[in-house]
Amino acid sequence: MAFFAEWASPHDEWTQDFERIIDASHGQVITFTCQRARLRGTEDWLELRTGYLYTLDDGLIVRGEVYVPPEEALKAAGLSQ
Repeated sequence: MAFFAEWASPHDEWTQDFERIIDASHGQVITFTCQRARLRGTEDWLELRTGYLYTLDDGLIVRGEVYVPPEEALKAAGLSQ
């Protein structure tokens, strides 16, 4: 959680929305997200779309990988778009 606090700290506003969640089977889940942030003291907004590939073991996340563009997460899991 410290990573996310530091990641969001230069922003007055920060959100992350899940756009898509995919059961990739074999203990893997893919999420597509869109992060939006407004830089501190400005009216300027940034947007970043990412794909996360999570590996689960006994229902717990044991590995997380981040991909930009998000479609790369599909490739990493052996899936096509």
